Amino acid sequence: MSYRDYYNYLLRRSRLGYLYRRYFLYPFLNQYLSGTVLDFGCGIGDFLSFRSDTIGVDVNPFVITHCRRLGLQAYHIEQLPTPFQDMTFQGALLDNVLEHLDQPETVLKEIVRVLSHNATLIIGVPGKKGYDTDPDSALHGCKPGTCRFDFQDLIAFLASIVFMEFFSGLKMVCKLCLHLQCF
Repeated sequence: MSYRDYYNYLLRRSRLGYLYRRYFLYPFLNQYLSGTVLDFGCGIGDFLSFRSDTIGVDVNPFVITHCRRLGLQAYHIEQLPTPFQDMTFQGALLDNVLEHLDQPETVLKEIVRVLSHNATLIIGVPGKKGYDTDPDSALHGCKPGTCRFDFQDLIAFLASIVFMEFFSGLKMVCKLCLHLQCF
């Protein structure tokens, strides 16, 4: 799927899903965040527009242009490392990002680099319906309906990349984006 096609897909998501994120999910997540937050894989900027003092990055130039037109602080990244100094952020959000990556370990190591001590990392992964409906959920070559992270999968995955070595000192809020199963 091209970047333009995925951008257009994001623009067509359900209104009910947007309302859920805006008035339930984001207020819930925000209670765990303080200071400057990195939204890694910011998409069309839903969380950026919800929470001030949040900076977004994404590989898709179309979504970055969209965010900037809305006056949001968002940066296009084509490769890692990100343009940020070590320990820049007090929190990071990866909401529906891991399933799009061929090498999530590299991204997670970069996130840890830019997080300050005692920062909060929030990782969200889609539920089954999210995998089935998102045309770009690559997750290492899995076809729709055949692969997904559930809570145990997410914990096992993080442990498999020597989670404690890289994430010591971080507060982590694991949540499943089960809202995608409903919308």
